[in-house]
Amino acid sequence: MGIEAPKIVTICGGSASGKTTISHALQALLGREECQVVPLDSYYIEAGHMSFEERCLINFDHPDAFEFELLGDHLDRLLKGESVKIPHYDYSTHTRIPGRSIPIPPAPLILVEGILTLHPELLRNYYHEAIFVEAEDDIRYERRLYRDTRERGRTEESVKEQWENTVQPMYEMFCKPSASHATLRVSGTAPVESVCVDIFKHLGIEGKY
Repeated sequence: MGIEAPKIVTICGGSASGKTTISHALQALLGREECQVVPLDSYYIEAGHMSFEERCLINFDHPDAFEFELLGDHLDRLLKGESVKIPHYDYSTHTRIPGRSIPIPPAPLILVEGILTLHPELLRNYYHEAIFVEAEDDIRYERRLYRDTRERGRTEESVKEQWENTVQPMYEMFCKPSASHATLRVSGTAPVESVCVDIFKHLGIEGKY
């Protein structure tokens, strides 16, 4: 693979910027034995003790919605060559699925992707490189609208309300400023193949371009 192992790289960006697509494309090109993806979304706080109505009021774009300490612990263990089991989160109920987890084995490259992976210093201390995915706000909104109405059973009205009340304000407050910690910025609207090449070159991964 051409890099020292293990290496942790974050791929951060606003909602629907393309960070998940890029992360999975990188993993597909490298193979799962060489690259594992750890999504920040798996670390939403456990809210099973709350009613569904109360869970729906959670600001899922605010730092308080995530259990960064657990993610930090898992990254520490992956750096040591240990396997971890990350929470299995259910978007429809806003809870972790009891008794279910997703095993993540150690790999030469660990990609941590999410909207706030660059916000807490706790996590930034684990990254060898930090990539920020940029996309225009209107493009991100249209992508989110398409995804949430088709994949998560949301109404167009609820998606728009959440975007205006929490998604975009929190992006401006927490996510966008964190781009200052990035070591590379890439386009979330450019062909994913070319973006992957740029990332491979930045990371010094040979044989992929």
